[in-house]
Amino acid sequence: MQSFQNQNKEIQQIVNVKCDPSAVTIDMVEKGAKFPVTFKTGDRIIVNKNNYHVRSVSGGEVAIFNGNIGHIKAIGEDYMVLNFEEQGDVIVSKEDWWNINLV
Repeated sequence: MQSFQNQNKEIQQIVNVKCDPSAVTIDMVEKGAKFPVTFKTGDRIIVNKNNYHVRSVSGGEVAIFNGNIGHIKAIGEDYMVLNFEEQGDVIVSKEDWWNINLV
């Protein structure tokens, strides 16, 4: 596992220690290495790839960009609600979760 992934996991355990029943763990792959990442409500995240077809909670289409930093507001079975300063609350579908990571 990459050292920054280890650091992110340790920081998450300090900053966001609450037990979150909606937490999800997905397998990420980077440079051929597979590692688990657990997302919890309240986690600070960063976008790793531009996505021009994300829905705002009000229903309009918005874009999120590589480098945008926000936090997780809610986690559902097949979606996450993320909050960004510029875009507000957006809904990211499960197939796009690999485009975000912990900060």
